[in-house]
Formats: sequence, structure tokens, C-alpha cells
Amino acid sequence: RAGLAPQKGRRLLCMGEPLSPSSLCVLVIWPVASVLILLLVFVLCVTRRGDSCDGGAAPPYSVASREAAVETARPQLVKRGGEAIEVWPSHWGINLRQCKAFLAECQADPSWKRSHNLYELVDQYVKPKTAGSGMGLALFMNQEEPLEVSVMVSHAWSENAEDFFRTLELTVHPDEVLFICALSLYQCSDGCGPSIAEQLGAKAKESPFHRVLQHLCARGWRDGALWRWGEHLWMLSALCALLAMTLLMGPVMTSGCMPAVSDWTIVCFHPQEDAGEETVKAKPFR
Repeated sequence: RAGLAPQKGRRLLCMGEPLSPSSLCVLVIWPVASVLILLLVFVLCVTRRGDSCDGGAAPPYSVASREAAVETARPQLVKRGGEAIEVWPSHWGINLRQCKAFLAECQADPSWKRSHNLYELVDQYVKPKTAGSGMGLALFMNQEEPLEVSVMVSHAWSENAEDFFRTLELTVHPDEVLFICALSLYQCSDGCGPSIAEQLGAKAKESPFHRVLQHLCARGWRDGALWRWGEHLWMLSALCALLAMTLLMGPVMTSGCMPAVSDWTIVCFHPQEDAGEETVKAKPFR
């Protein structure tokens, strides 16, 4: 403004003056580099967090787990063309549609009672349906194409069966694949498949529950951090870029000058072009 001079140690670059290399760096390279650094830090955090997941990627259901050679837990078997294919807990899944169909089948039985709990559901309906197959109900219903588990369901065996399935309808997405102990493990001890003890294994890390949880952990970080919101993560880089450009170009658009950095201070000098006023000419930022 008239009567004012640039303060010592601060340099200003007004509109219309040629861009020096340092000004070009402030205008272009700095915001781009800031966005790239933010993205790099984000990717490194996701990678390190994913590496901390002990389970790693789940083995394909069609081959034996590499741990099977040293652990006592046994998989369920699916027979195809005379060949027995091992299926591990990560693919003992059942979807909501199949759960509802199975409950409707049970309710159609004249002996069904609305007071039945999961103990009675398994004893009177799951075991007779899967006996001799060596497969839990979940795998029995999907033996042509075992479903990869995406949700771990914990339940109480003494809770009402109808209430349990009704709760699933209210809380689970139709496309999600569920691991449910009562329906996923082979419940019959008939020698045609692994017993409950053989499916659980001798150590906690061998159990189907640990395997499924580790599988979900690995799957989550394989698909990216916050995998349920992965489709929206592109907004992060866009917001960072918008923020950087806003902070840089805001003074340019509002004050008519390009901000320059000197002594860690951002300064914008607004020249007055009105007649009769003295205009201070600032030196380009170098």
C-alpha cells in the first residue's frame, strides 16, 4: 500500500512478474510433493500393518495347508471324481439365503418347536442332514464351490434358534459369507469325517476359530486398510491435493499476489494500482 515498504527479510512476488525457479517450485512442485509424501506415508502404514497379521493369505481350499504337515487339526473333505479334496475352515462358509432356507426347512417339520435352541437344532436337523458326509452343513450345501468366509459369527448354544436366525437377518448383509460354529463344523462323530476334537486341533492356533480370524485379518489387509471403505479411499488423495492448492492459490486469488516464503513466514503483498497512490514494487522471490 502507499507509504509502505516491504519488511526486511521478506520478499514478495506480485502478479505479472516473471516466475523464478524458486517461485515455480513453490507454485507447482511443493503441493505435488506434499501429496506424494502423504500418499507414501499412508501406503507404508498400510503395508506395515498388513505385515503384522500373522495369518497371511489363506490357502486355497483345493490344496492342503502348509501347516497341516505339522499340526494335528484336520480339514473336511469334499469328494470329486473319486478324489478327496481338503477344505480348510476359511471356506466353511454359508450365506444368509442358505440359512433362511435351512430354517424354513426345519420349520416345515411337524416336530419343530419354536422353543428349539441351537443344541436341539443341531441334534435333530443338522446331524441327520449331514450324517455320513464328513462335512458340516455349510460345506455340505456348497461342496461344488466352497464359500470363502467374510464374517465370523459367535453364538450361544442355548439361545433360541429362531431368534438367532432373525438376528442374522437384521445384522448381516445378504452377500456376506458366515462362519457359524453350529453349521460350519462337522457335528457327527460317526467316523465318516473329522471329529470335533480333530477339527479343533491340539493347539489354539490350530482351531477353526483362530484360522478364520487370521484369514479375515489377512483378507482385510490384502484388500487394503479400512477395506469396507476401500472404494472411497480415492477421496483422500483428492482432498490432500485440494487442500494444498487452496492454501497456495487462495492468497493469489484474493490478494492478487503470489505468496512467497521467507524466514518460514508466508507473506502476500497487495499492491494498490489506484491513481494518486504510491505503489511499492517488490522484488521477485529468489
